[in-house]
Parts: sequence; structure tokens; C-alpha cells
Amino acid sequence: WHDDAANIYGTASFILGAPSLFFIWFLDNPPAWLYLPLLCAAILFGPAYWFGRRSEQNKQALRANSIVNDLDPDVLYLRDFEIDPSASALGKMRGSVEEEIREAVKRFGDLVAIGEPGEKLQPIGAYRIYAEHSEWQEKVIAMMKNAKLVIIRSGDSAGVLWEIEKAFKLLESKQMLILFLEAYPAEYAKIS
Repeated sequence: WHDDAANIYGTASFILGAPSLFFIWFLDNPPAWLYLPLLCAAILFGPAYWFGRRSEQNKQALRANSIVNDLDPDVLYLRDFEIDPSASALGKMRGSVEEEIREAVKRFGDLVAIGEPGEKLQPIGAYRIYAEHSEWQEKVIAMMKNAKLVIIRSGDSAGVLWEIEKAFKLLESKQMLILFLEAYPAEYAKIS
């Protein structure tokens, strides 16, 4: 139903906003009432965007199990759970860093990550699989061995450092990519 809501709000926003914007743009002295539909369109755009994102999250969660359990090698994305998955390198409307990575690597396979325990809804980006704290390392090792490519977003947490160490032991250099986004000199020192 999120899709339907996004479509309804988005269509209403366009129907209200487009004609008003057209007349405001081309009239030398537009009447003040023409700004009201434009304001309504702007207000309706927020829920349209939210429902659209929520719909995308629901679709991704439904596809996650089949993608993770298929026999095709995936692209494994490892990162610190403290990194905000919604943070964007190019601005909020462009999508998250994970979405940008997913788009960049889709020709190599599906982007898969270990989900943070307790997540109620998967963030948009990598497909999530979940593991108990006692079994996550075994799961990461198994996924590394099957992955076409392993992307590790740098960080200085014990988990990320362990993942980097395992990647260097288990993978060839052409199978791994370490991303230094928003990294600080202290992180470089710990990793090297």
C-alpha cells in the first residue's frame, strides 16, 4: 500500500504544483492565490517521498532472503553498524551511500550485508541477512569465500578491523575493496 500512497501523493503534488508553477513563471504579476496550490504541492511531496522510500524498503526486505540464498556469488558489503545507512555522499535526494554502491556494483552481483541486530526495517541499499552475535563471524567468513567482491567501508571498530584482517587472509587483492569515506588519520593508522 506504500506504493499506492506514494503514487497518490506524488500525482496530487504534480497536479497542484505544475499548473501553478507554469502560470507563476509566465505571468508578469501573478495573483497571490496561485501560490496556494504550489504550497500544497510542496507539502504533499514530503509524504510522497516518504511512502516511496518505505515501499522500496518493504520490497527489498521481501527479496533479501531469495537473493542471499541463491547460488550466485554476491558482492559483500561490510561496515561498522555505527555508520548511518541513510547518509548520502551526494545529498539526501540522491540516495544513501549504500544505494550508490549497490548501483555501482550491480553488474557484479547483488550487494549483500550483515544486518544490524534489532533492525525493524532494512535500510535501502544492501540486502540484509541477520546473524546472532555469536555466529556473525562464521557467517562473514562463509560469505567472503563465496563473494565475487568484498567491499569494506573503513572504520576503527573491532568488528571492522577483524573483517579487514580476515579479508587479507582469505581473499586475493582483486576481490577486495576498502572504502575510506569520511576516514580520519587515526583510522588509517589502525588499519595499516
